[in-house]
Amino acid sequence: MEEIEDSYLLFYEQDVDNYQDDEGHTKPEEKGKINNKKGKKLHSIFSKLKIIEYAKHTSRKDAIKKFNVPEQTLSDWFKNESKFLEIKNKNKTTIHKGGNLLNPEIEKKLISHIEFNRKLLNPITTISLVIKLMELWPERENFSLHTNLKYIYDILKRNNFSIRCKTHVGQPLPDNCFYITSKFLNKIWSDRKYWSIDSFLIGNLDETPIFFNMIENRTVSFKGLKTVTIKTQNQDKCRCSVLLAITADGNKLPPLIIFMAKEAGKVEKKLLKNENVINGKCLVCCNNNAWCTSTIMKKWYNNIWLKYLNKFNLEEEDKSILILDKASSHDSEDFLNNIDLKNTLLHYIPGGLTRFLQPLDVCINAPFKKCLKNKYVLFCCNNEDDEKVTKEKMIEWIVEAWDDSKVITKELVYNSFRCTGIGNNLNREEDSKFTAWSKMKTEKPIIIDDIEKEESNNIKQDNFLEDEDEFF
Repeated sequence: MEEIEDSYLLFYEQDVDNYQDDEGHTKPEEKGKINNKKGKKLHSIFSKLKIIEYAKHTSRKDAIKKFNVPEQTLSDWFKNESKFLEIKNKNKTTIHKGGNLLNPEIEKKLISHIEFNRKLLNPITTISLVIKLMELWPERENFSLHTNLKYIYDILKRNNFSIRCKTHVGQPLPDNCFYITSKFLNKIWSDRKYWSIDSFLIGNLDETPIFFNMIENRTVSFKGLKTVTIKTQNQDKCRCSVLLAITADGNKLPPLIIFMAKEAGKVEKKLLKNENVINGKCLVCCNNNAWCTSTIMKKWYNNIWLKYLNKFNLEEEDKSILILDKASSHDSEDFLNNIDLKNTLLHYIPGGLTRFLQPLDVCINAPFKKCLKNKYVLFCCNNEDDEKVTKEKMIEWIVEAWDDSKVITKELVYNSFRCTGIGNNLNREEDSKFTAWSKMKTEKPIIIDDIEKEESNNIKQDNFLEDEDEFF
């Protein structure tokens, strides 16, 4: 018995290195050294047959002990011994893995069906593929839904397909975005050098929506619950808009809050008596949609921006820069023809590039809204009487979040202009902070140092760098 045992062990451990089957496959024991997810040894067909033969000459108990094979596994190997012998490639670890396709022609048609519909952006589900499969192969109707689904999943896996979630499509970038960005930044740098504009005279305005129900998508709850709900104040349609403005030296201007109510009505008159409005910490106005209009833009420009500029007693030749996006209310004729642009140069961020070139979008809006959400969560936790969020409460939260020096620090506001390339020092020492563009491109837009501007009665900013080849 010991001689038999030693001879089989010797063959299993050594002579298997010299094994070669009919197709020239060698070293089948190499797969026996691979561990699967459960940490168990994966035996090749060849090693399984040798263990079965060893168990026949000795006993199953001895084979289990010697080769550390579970009893049920060895029993399954004995049942499949005839199938093991029929397989030519003994390097395989299972009789199922890598089997031939059931119907290659049907699979090709299904793949073509998927590719064609995805080019048209049509939705495709596994159930629709099962229906298509039964159309192409009527015999599959005799199989269960589970079996057909498994066949579909195997096809998807073999052809590098998977079930994906729909993603939101962002605003597309212009084809010549590198040139447009370089031209925009050079316009600003040109005006800064020509008019000797300091950083405290460079401002940015942006409009952002605020909803009364600022619910987080996540909450702490017990494990194992199938349903997790969050209570709201039934104010899903209640919202307001806030006009936020900052300057390149790190200062924040008072916000203008737009509520959904009748213009110059009872609600607006009541809100104008709010303590924060009276103290000049914010401005309030109303309209039917809570949107910024040309009328509201004029109010903001005259009561916030010009009031800020008047602090510095600017002369007529002194200039400031105000950076806006291309919202309809920002460049309407009604707005431009009815404001005093004596000391202000307006620069409009090119469409599709605000997420790289607008300081408020890049650095400020996210922490501001996060602070408001935290205030809403605390309000809900302490709201025993199920009170609703009032407009007065929203004014209080917005003013507190905007004035909180720990949420929106002066350094954060300062760096927001540097990472967009707008407020960098003219000596180019802060170019390393220009990082917002790097989210999309590795190279940075070119800012030209030596800028010569023609003097004329009407300075046309759009004539700067007319030829695109000047950048390259």
